[in-house]
Amino acid sequence: MLLIACTGGGEFIANRAPQAFAGFDQISPSGATLILDGRQSSDPDGNALVFAWTLLEPLDGSVVLDDGDGPSPSLTGSPGFSGRSIVQLIVSDGVESSFPDLVAIHFSATASSLPVARAGNNFLHPDPTEPLVLRSETAGTDLEQRWLHILGPSEDLLAIEPGPEAEVDELIEGPYLFALLVEDTHGVSLPDFLAVAVGPSFTASDLPQITGPNRTTIGVDTVFRATHSEAGHWSIVNAPGDPPLLNDPEPLGAGATSIRLTFEARGRYVISVTAASGLTDWHALEVL
Repeated sequence: MLLIACTGGGEFIANRAPQAFAGFDQISPSGATLILDGRQSSDPDGNALVFAWTLLEPLDGSVVLDDGDGPSPSLTGSPGFSGRSIVQLIVSDGVESSFPDLVAIHFSATASSLPVARAGNNFLHPDPTEPLVLRSETAGTDLEQRWLHILGPSEDLLAIEPGPEAEVDELIEGPYLFALLVEDTHGVSLPDFLAVAVGPSFTASDLPQITGPNRTTIGVDTVFRATHSEAGHWSIVNAPGDPPLLNDPEPLGAGATSIRLTFEARGRYVISVTAASGLTDWHALEVL
C-alpha cells in the first residue's frame, strides 16, 4: 500500500516501502560471536530506517541475539550448539515496513578445528643434481602429513612417501610446485603450496609468492598479493561453481601486484599467479 503525503506546494508524493537486506548466509565456529549486517537495507525515498531483528530459530537459548534494534546486531552460539540459526530483519521508514528478509547462520564445530598445513616459503634449488628436501613447518605431533607433486617441467609427476619430510631426486631444471596436506581426527587441511625453482638460471626475483587469507566469506572483497608478478598472470585453478570475476591486477611497486576477488559460492578455491619467468605459485582458501 502506498501512503500519499501533501507538500506545502500542493504536490502529492507517494511514500514507498523500504527494502530489508539481512546480509549473506554464513558459517561460524560453535561458540563464536559474529556480527550481522543490515546496512545494505535501503529506502527508495531516502528516509532513515528503523531496524527490527528477530531470532526465529533455535528458540531454546542455545543462540542469543543482542542489539536487535540496530543495523549490526551480534549473534552468539553456545559452545555446545552445532546447527542452523535463522534471523529475520524488518526495516521501517516510520510509515511503512519492509517485507522480512532472512539470513541463515550455520554454527559448526569443524569450521575452526581443521588442521592448518605450513609448507614454508618458496625457494631456489640451484643444483638439479642435488636432492631436493621438503620439510613441513606444521606444528603438532598427532598429524598425518603428506607431500604431493603438483607441477613440474615434465609431464611425469613424482610419487612421494608420506611424512613431514621428503627427499626428491632425479630433478631436471625448471619450475616445480608441491602441496602439503595434514590430517587429524577433524579432517584434512587445505593444501599449502610450495613453489621451488630448480636450476642455476633462476634468481629470487623470478619466484612469485602469494599471500592472503586462507578463509573468507561470501560477498566479501578479499585481497591477495604476490611478489614478482608485475608482468605475470593471475588465474582461478579450482572453484566449486562459476569462478569469480578476475579484475586487472593492481601494481604495488617492487614488482608486486594484488588482486581483489569476491566469492559467491561456498567451498574450496585455488588461485594462482604465474610470473614472466614461468614460475608459478598457488594459494588455497575456504569460502564460508
